[in-house]
Amino acid sequence: MIDKTVANFLYSFAAVFLVRFVGGITTFVIARILSPADYGMWVTLLVIGSYAPIICLGTLEALVKMFPFYTGRGEAAKAALLESNVLGSLVLAAGLLLTAGATFHFFVQASDLGSLVNIIRLFVLAASLALLSAFYYYRFTAHQNFRYVSYIEALRAVTLFLLIVPFSWLWGLMGAALAFTFNEILILTFSHAANNRILGKLAVSFDLREIKGLVATGFPITVIWWTYMLQTSVDRLISMSMLGKAPTGYYGLGASMASAIVLIPMILGRVLYPKVNEEVGKNAGRARLTNYVLVPAQGLGLFLPLVIGTLIILTPELYRVFFPKYVRGIASAQILLLGVYFVSLIRTGVNYLVAINKQNNVLLFVLASLCANVLTSVVLVKQGYSIEGISVGTSVSALVFAALLWRSVFGRLGYAPAAQGRELAFLLMPFLLCVTLSLGLPALVREAIPGNAPLASGCAAVLFAALYALGVTTIPPLNAWSKSLASTIREQARAAISRKTSA
Repeated sequence: MIDKTVANFLYSFAAVFLVRFVGGITTFVIARILSPADYGMWVTLLVIGSYAPIICLGTLEALVKMFPFYTGRGEAAKAALLESNVLGSLVLAAGLLLTAGATFHFFVQASDLGSLVNIIRLFVLAASLALLSAFYYYRFTAHQNFRYVSYIEALRAVTLFLLIVPFSWLWGLMGAALAFTFNEILILTFSHAANNRILGKLAVSFDLREIKGLVATGFPITVIWWTYMLQTSVDRLISMSMLGKAPTGYYGLGASMASAIVLIPMILGRVLYPKVNEEVGKNAGRARLTNYVLVPAQGLGLFLPLVIGTLIILTPELYRVFFPKYVRGIASAQILLLGVYFVSLIRTGVNYLVAINKQNNVLLFVLASLCANVLTSVVLVKQGYSIEGISVGTSVSALVFAALLWRSVFGRLGYAPAAQGRELAFLLMPFLLCVTLSLGLPALVREAIPGNAPLASGCAAVLFAALYALGVTTIPPLNAWSKSLASTIREQARAAISRKTSA
């Protein structure tokens, strides 16, 4: 099963990389074609699609959580009934959204809304269609068929680009809205046909009692992710309100660099989530669950500091060469990069606690993290630390979340209190090694190579990589993690080569 998990991860990673690349080009082109006013309206109207899924009240989350759980227990009939009622809930939600789109002008008094009514209705229509296609997307996710999940993601990004460029060039904002809507029609058609062919046709059920149960299961999970979204965006709100536009711009570039690294743990967690629910449904023991909860976190803990530390060392030169206007944000970016380590540990732990119905605990951890973020950031900004203070607040909040989360995970997995603290300390060891080397080496190398900052940074980065690799292969228990990870990679490579040779 691990080889299937690896294949799912590779499919997802390739799709997300393509989506980010094409999405960046699309954003650039649309900004060039539309006027600043129309582009601002476009970005604002996209919020309709972003926030529309909340109208489902968590039934999609219930699908991804409970379908693998039922299949793990061998309850195929319950799994099929679950799918039918989730689809029914989304049909109801889409109908409610369409009704709101058709009648909103009766409740809005804005005098300049007249020219935008049809454009807004197109966005609402697109959001309604997206709710239905989301069912088929998440149905593939629940079935752990990430090949077609990746197809849907990639198709949405590519076809939107192909449609929106000519449409917006010909008809401006209205053309962009038309392209957005036509694209959702195409995605719904493809995802519906692929579901019927791969997973089988599905009847629609409107059992309100069952749907109420789905909401009870999924809505707390939805609240967690919406609260977490607030926690991860509050730093920019604080920066804008307390420091203004320019410092927020400096801060934003560093935040973008950090978010790019989070891509890997995000994808891995998404791929593993249905599998964790399936194992919980099978009443798997600690050793089995550890393979899908703790081992991925250990692997990320070993690998990501190599990337983080290298970027911390090279960031000053990268800024001076590629972003000279943003050099004021170098220190802030380096602090945010350190905080990425804790963010990378979060997803697999959340997967497990949600799978065992401890989502309320996760929500408390998110709220504690949010409070730590706001309190630390505001205090440090008032002390004169500017965006560096906000970066510290963001990183501290990630540490608080990760520490509370993993202490709870270790407890639920049956570790004694002393062992919980020891295992948590082990998870922090790669971070401490990364901090020591990435902050200490540049200073030492600059003294050895004075007057040539680019050369010193390059040498420090190479030396960091070598010493970090030496550390994780010799220091217990990191050396055991490294050997286990290397053994798994070799096994997967042999299996892939064997399958290819047989074919």
